[in-house]
Amino acid sequence: YQRRVRGDKHLTLNRRMQEHTVVRTTVAKLDSNSVTTLYLNSEHIPFGDAIIPGTGIRLSDSSINKISNGLQFNTSLTALHLLSNNISSLGATSLSNALKFNTSLTFLDLGRNHIIEIGAGAIAASLHTNTSLKILWLDQNNISDSGATSLSNALKINTSLKELYLGANKISDTGATAIANALKLNT
Repeated sequence: YQRRVRGDKHLTLNRRMQEHTVVRTTVAKLDSNSVTTLYLNSEHIPFGDAIIPGTGIRLSDSSINKISNGLQFNTSLTALHLLSNNISSLGATSLSNALKFNTSLTFLDLGRNHIIEIGAGAIAASLHTNTSLKILWLDQNNISDSGATSLSNALKINTSLKELYLGANKISDTGATAIANALKLNT
């Protein structure tokens, strides 16, 4: 269903929908530039005093690829919530390709997925050219030091990203130091 919150158009999809229906509905909304926020998290998430219902579906890399194609030239979407899906490095690579062209997305939540360092590297590569993304959640993705290094290299170039969440990954002091050093250069 679609609902309007504070004048913005938000899309939260029904728990009874099949994955292909979720993807078809999402791509149609992206193609028509008719939604500003997409909640495609598989689990319920707290949002202020409310709860955003989850879809109950863990979207696959194939579904993320289709959504990424719609995201690439979308001009209305500002927030994309993809918490707790089955997104691997393949899905992250599809999203990173879309981020290289998308100019409206300011918030992306990829928390609790499986993008590992390869996916983190792909997302980092998109940050070299993307100037719209302000908040990026990559927590609980099994990202190691090599993924942190890729992100740190992107942070040396990208000055538009203001918040990066990397909690509960496999980043040691080495990766954390690389991120910290990059932030010193990031203005």
